[in-house]
Amino acid sequence: MAEFGARDLDAGQAVNEAHAGSADPGLRLGVIIPCRNEAALIERKLANLARCEWPQAPGEHSVVIVDDGSTDGTAQVAQRAGLAPVGPASVRFQVLSNSLRAGKTGAIEVGCRALGENVDLLVLSDADVVIAPRALCALEARFRTDPRLALACGSQHFVRDLAADGSCRGHAGADLVAGGGLYDKLTALVRRLESRFGAVFSVHGQLCAWRRDLSWQPTAGMAADDLDLMLHARIAGGRVEHVSAAKFLEVKTPPGPLREEQAQRRARAYVQFLEHPRWAQFLGRAGFFARVHAQCYRRLPTASPWLALTLGLCVAAGALILAQRWWGWLGLLAVALGILALAASPVGRRLAALLSVIARAVRQETRGTLSDQWDTPRKPL
Repeated sequence: MAEFGARDLDAGQAVNEAHAGSADPGLRLGVIIPCRNEAALIERKLANLARCEWPQAPGEHSVVIVDDGSTDGTAQVAQRAGLAPVGPASVRFQVLSNSLRAGKTGAIEVGCRALGENVDLLVLSDADVVIAPRALCALEARFRTDPRLALACGSQHFVRDLAADGSCRGHAGADLVAGGGLYDKLTALVRRLESRFGAVFSVHGQLCAWRRDLSWQPTAGMAADDLDLMLHARIAGGRVEHVSAAKFLEVKTPPGPLREEQAQRRARAYVQFLEHPRWAQFLGRAGFFARVHAQCYRRLPTASPWLALTLGLCVAAGALILAQRWWGWLGLLAVALGILALAASPVGRRLAALLSVIARAVRQETRGTLSDQWDTPRKPL
């Protein structure tokens, strides 16, 4: 897997050429990076932003690091790294402390307030992802060409490892090695299809942008801040899209306890979001198809363990009855062994694990809501 491939670089070049040929003024970007104990990664993040191409604009762009109570010196590392240029001369850089309320939503709101009316687009990006060279230009160009667009997210690409210098390369400059699986490909396909209708539901908070005049204030305590933003954009009547040319890289956590913990936290955040206080407001304004689409996301995931169990039992019982009727006890035994083999297969185990994560998340959220404070263990690069 090369640095992104010729097709990806050509797509980014087309974005720049379209921008150069346009008479419209560019949009000023304000990049917000909320951090909690990210000293191991924040220097790479800033080096990555320095490698990015920034769109032409009548004013300066901004990068705001918001430290959310780190205990590992994240703010100090960011301040030192920020002494070097973060990009072209038109990019302003600052490090702030989250003095509003502890948690990611508080850190994001501090960043939004600091940027104020000095930018046209707000861009949220996590410290652990690496942005493709022309991703910011791709996002800006999409907003500039479609005034109906309220929120857009980038295109996620999982890899096995990343270089420490902020480039879109693997460890020590090697070629990238893909780290995503079938589930990641299927969800990416769903986002592309939803994007055609301006109705992407599960947006990528690792790289997303929205118009300043959307006036989003994150819901305090909401762990799924990206879904909170999506719902706000849809209530405002704007389009929500996936921009394929705005690529970012994220290291896939290896199998083990940490990946399981992350999956459980994401599931709990999703279940928490399903009780969002503004759901009724959105459904009251949405059209028929938008309501059906939203209700599928709202109802099916939490019901899927029971639906899968019921469907599986019905199919298995039907197959056993037919096998016994047609082929006798030997047929019954053969079908039973086939069902057991399917359940024990990698696909069966993966599905069972996914359903188990959802069921546990539902149980955990009934006992107490998830906090929006996060602290993912990081290894030095």
